[in-house]
Amino acid sequence: DDSSSATPTPTPSSGTGETALYTYTLTEDNTRILYSTMKSLAQGNKTQDVTIKQSNVEFTFPKGTMTDTYTQLWYDFGTTINNSIAAQTAEQIAGDALVATIHYNYSGELPGTANIRFWLGAAQAGKTLYYYLLNADNTLTFQQTTTVDSTGWASVTQTHCSDYVFLNRDIASASPSVSPTVDPSASPLVSPT
Repeated sequence: DDSSSATPTPTPSSGTGETALYTYTLTEDNTRILYSTMKSLAQGNKTQDVTIKQSNVEFTFPKGTMTDTYTQLWYDFGTTINNSIAAQTAEQIAGDALVATIHYNYSGELPGTANIRFWLGAAQAGKTLYYYLLNADNTLTFQQTTTVDSTGWASVTQTHCSDYVFLNRDIASASPSVSPTVDPSASPLVSPT
């Protein structure tokens, strides 16, 4: 059942027998969107951008980009910032470069390319951040950079959900640790016998 705690924006019928939705607001208690509601959002996306919101995250699918083919009974668009088991792993990998961890309840392909905004706080305003995918093997794969706006929102574009991190620098291009070199012309040390 479509929980009454989630608030869809009422919209006129699309004329095809399906109701079009353009926005959908998630609550802390209900982050799942049922199959029928996803179909209505896809219908709305045929004529305008569709936005799925929660308090500190917004998914916007530009007009005409959402698929209307769905295979699951529901999709969980819940997203947490700095509140997941991925945070500890990310901190071990990135150290003091870590700004935030992003955990999507849904893992897999999105119904289209999404422009996703995260509220990271005013302390990050104006900073350039590096967005990485946190892989299952505890490695990071660079995705893109973003500049946080004056109100603390960072924006990325992606087609897939999993665990991601924002870093304050590019750790992929960090110089590797220095290894000792051997000078072949140097005389070997002789150990006393």
